[in-house]
Amino acid sequence: LSDPALMEFFTLSAETEPGNSALIFNSKKQLMDYTLGLYANGVNIISQLTSSTGKLKAQLREFHGEAFALMTPGVWESIEHQKFINTLFIHKIPFEPPSKPEIMIASEGSHNSFMEVQIPAALLGLKRIINRLDSDDQSIEKTIVIFDARIATRSYGKEFIAMLKEIGTVEIVHSSDLL
Repeated sequence: LSDPALMEFFTLSAETEPGNSALIFNSKKQLMDYTLGLYANGVNIISQLTSSTGKLKAQLREFHGEAFALMTPGVWESIEHQKFINTLFIHKIPFEPPSKPEIMIASEGSHNSFMEVQIPAALLGLKRIINRLDSDDQSIEKTIVIFDARIATRSYGKEFIAMLKEIGTVEIVHSSDLL
């Protein structure tokens, strides 16, 4: 989806199913763009950009069901109130920047650092994000939507699909089917 189409999708989602949703963005720029855009479109939001982590946690408890929560993976992993979230939107696969010291050290001596280091790290990061959505109440259906077409179009996507199938049902949907 292009950014305007994705903004429209989130805005329509907020109208039809307000709240109980979280949007995870890998970059603070994306987080800022969507925080401002959704707010301008009249969507009730809770954003890590407008709150401290403590205040964000309190807002999730207080306003669950009434607002979309927007945050980065690090903040998502640090909060305890994922039980209030039924739909998790993940903007992109959580690849770490190649300049991150841990990635640089792990990449030393590898023949293909992307496949040997980046893919396993992204798989682990995605699994951590998804596993935080886990619920004690099995009667509540949880939905995860990943907007990264690379899962379906890149050769390494099959590794992500295999990991996702271990967690639940996987359905590949073309972006044009969402609007």
